[in-house]
Amino acid sequence: MAIGPDGRIIRRRVRIFTPVNTNNPSESTGFFTGFFSVLIVSILFIAVFTIVGWLGGLFLDLKWWNYKNFFVVGFLINLLIFPVYISGVLEGLANYDFSRYRTYAFLYGSIAMALLILSDQWSKADFIYWRLLWALAYGLYSRWLATRMAR
Repeated sequence: MAIGPDGRIIRRRVRIFTPVNTNNPSESTGFFTGFFSVLIVSILFIAVFTIVGWLGGLFLDLKWWNYKNFFVVGFLINLLIFPVYISGVLEGLANYDFSRYRTYAFLYGSIAMALLILSDQWSKADFIYWRLLWALAYGLYSRWLATRMAR
C-alpha cells in the first residue's frame, strides 16, 4: 500500500489525475483550482464509462451494451462518488484548515449540482427555483461524505 506524505495509507488514487501536487498535498489549493480539478476528474470518469460502452457496442452484439446506457450508469456512479474526488483534491486543506475543507466540500457539491440543474432548465419556459434545493441537499451529502473520507 502507498503511504502518503503525512503517514496515512492512500486508499484512493484520485490525486493522480488532478493538477494538484500529489506528493505533498498543498494546504493552499485555490477554490477554483480545486473545483476545476474535481470537474476534470468527473468528466474523465464519465468519458471512460462512455468509451467502454461504445467499444463494447462495436465488438459485442448485445442490445443493452451501448454508449448511452454506460453514459447513464457512469453519470449516476459519478454522482455517488463525487465527494471522494473532493477529498482527494483537497487532502492538504483537510489537514490544515478542516472548517474551510468542509465549506469547500459543501460549495463544490452545491455548485456542481446547481450547474446540472440550471443546464437542464435553461431552455424550458417554466423555470422552477425549488429544484435548486436538490443542489443544497447534494452539497450537504458532499460535505458529509468528504468529511468522513478525511477523518
